Amino acid sequence: MTHARKQSIAIAMLLALAIWPLIHFGLVQRFGISPWKFGGFAMYCTPNPLLEITIFRSDHQEVPIVPQSALARQHRQYGDAWAIWNEHRPPEAFWNALREAEPQGAPFLVLVRERRLDPRTARMVQRRRRYFWPAE
Repeated sequence: MTHARKQSIAIAMLLALAIWPLIHFGLVQRFGISPWKFGGFAMYCTPNPLLEITIFRSDHQEVPIVPQSALARQHRQYGDAWAIWNEHRPPEAFWNALREAEPQGAPFLVLVRERRLDPRTARMVQRRRRYFWPAE
């Protein structure tokens, strides 16, 4: 490999390293993806988002999540996916695991509480999303 070729590759890599944070910033602002993912350096200036996913039956009782169960695994995976993709990720696998764990056929309410840094006010804000899963 010639010196000119090596220099071109080094310049291209430095240029990509310099441009990626700008692209990542646009993705975070436009689509709400986590600033802590995909190597955008935003993790150094924002706190890690806090996420809590709670499941309720129609009788307002919280659904217990048994550790090491399929529901616990899907609950964790859905939380991880939410932290990365925000609400852009469909929860079908999570709903299916919930139906298997609670086969009564009752409706469910899933409450997702998320704390993130609001870039306009520089304060932590809480967002709540409610997802209703009707009875079968």
